[in-house]
Amino acid sequence: MKDVLDYHEICVDAINHFGVDHQLEKCKEELIELLSAIHDYQKPTLECSNCVGTVEKNIVDEIADVIVMMMQLTIIFDNDRVNERVEFKMNRLNKRIELNEKEK
Repeated sequence: MKDVLDYHEICVDAINHFGVDHQLEKCKEELIELLSAIHDYQKPTLECSNCVGTVEKNIVDEIADVIVMMMQLTIIFDNDRVNERVEFKMNRLNKRIELNEKEK
């Protein structure tokens, strides 16, 4: 299986082919679909109370769609800047976890 970084060229091609505005709209669509799938997982309807496998598959599909769009957004908004902020936020999250562990 390819690593996410192996898809960089495809993402650049998609941005160039469809355009930035289109891909931003597509990203919003995919985020809404993921949000909806998470909602269905947390609050299953009566008609789908036995559909756990289907709901989970839907979440996995939507996560994949969002990751593809996030990869494109990362390119659009500068890989280095995004990676710098991800590193900052991951370090902050780690510190919060460590602090929480000490408080237990």
